Amino acid sequence: MRHYIAAIVALFIMIPHAGSAEQNVVITTTASIQVSSLVNGRFGFDQTIYGIQSAPLVQAFNVTGPGIITIIASGSWSCGWPTGHYGPAGVLVTPNPGYQYPLQEKDGVYGTPTPVCALFGAFVPATTVSSPGFQPVDGTKATLGGTIGGTNRAPFVGIMPNTLFYIGDGTRITVREPGVIFLGVNDVNDQSADNSGSVTVTIANRVIDQ
Repeated sequence: MRHYIAAIVALFIMIPHAGSAEQNVVITTTASIQVSSLVNGRFGFDQTIYGIQSAPLVQAFNVTGPGIITIIASGSWSCGWPTGHYGPAGVLVTPNPGYQYPLQEKDGVYGTPTPVCALFGAFVPATTVSSPGFQPVDGTKATLGGTIGGTNRAPFVGIMPNTLFYIGDGTRITVREPGVIFLGVNDVNDQSADNSGSVTVTIANRVIDQ
């Protein structure tokens, strides 16, 4: 089955009063994105040893410059384990130490509590996204064999695990340069066949003209 993330994206360049150093412009865009239940960007435990394919993270929002990014998510989905439907915050459990989830890889740990089935993100600078061979997947596996989304992989430029961040129901981050926000689910691929449900993501970017 598939996860579906309807990403409603809004970019707000805030309008100051007269005499302020900032400029008054408001731009709003929206987009709807379908996200496969395999979308964990191949972060975490290397599932290719079981022959499981992993999809890249979903490109959700282009950031044009420095700003404060606010992300809010709602809805419910299921990741098969633990049983039940959960919101984008996921459910905090301790998986079998034989598995490593994306947000565990971020911290370099195994066998510790992690919010399974939670929404997570990654901000990738535009200079990285525009690099030849870039793929929105785990950059530490750039020279390993296997497939991404059913395609045989050659060496590539990827996303480093320490750049991932937990979103859950919502978060706010500050970015210093243009780039792209990618989204994924904190789940392991070999248990994704029974995933279902969707969340809605709203992203607002407050840009201060410098």
